[in-house]
Amino acid sequence: ICCFCCWFLFCYYPVIQPWYPNWPFFMSSISLTNDGGVVKIVLREGTGEVPRPRQSIKVHYEGRLVSTGDVFDSSDGYPFVFRLAAQEVIKGWDVAVASMRIGEKARVTVQPAYAYGSQGAGSDIPPNAALVFDIELLEAADVAVAGATAKVSDLERLKALKAERELAAKARQEELAKKSAAKDSKAAALQ
Repeated sequence: ICCFCCWFLFCYYPVIQPWYPNWPFFMSSISLTNDGGVVKIVLREGTGEVPRPRQSIKVHYEGRLVSTGDVFDSSDGYPFVFRLAAQEVIKGWDVAVASMRIGEKARVTVQPAYAYGSQGAGSDIPPNAALVFDIELLEAADVAVAGATAKVSDLERLKALKAERELAAKARQEELAKKSAAKDSKAAALQ
């Protein structure tokens, strides 16, 4: 039976996991808020210290929609940097990362009240969407005032790149809609 269990976990974990973010069930989840708005499952224990507010945080992450399992964003192998408890990320991230140790990898499920709420975020995250993140805490460091300004400008650059990506996607959708409309008008003209 043990070999079967290992085979099952190895083969089916990538298939099952996006739809059941708290799977495997034998891993205990930790509610980080009183209302269950942020829930964490530790995938790998960290050995470092717990970060403090205003420290510069460096993470790898991947974000998915709980409803579909679709990946909407990731660090793509390049660490993402932000300041903890400085309102630079969604509230769920500040809560979750503040509970992690350096080196820890966790799966964090964030309810809409701790994410983007009823507004959603662009075309990738619909309104009232629950999100699940795999977050690996790489580093937490104190930052001098000049360094904090540089980190914020990096964050602003990342936000600008994401906005450009969203505009390009919107332009592609509009172009496809125009082509489809042209195709429909040609079909109507032939009838």
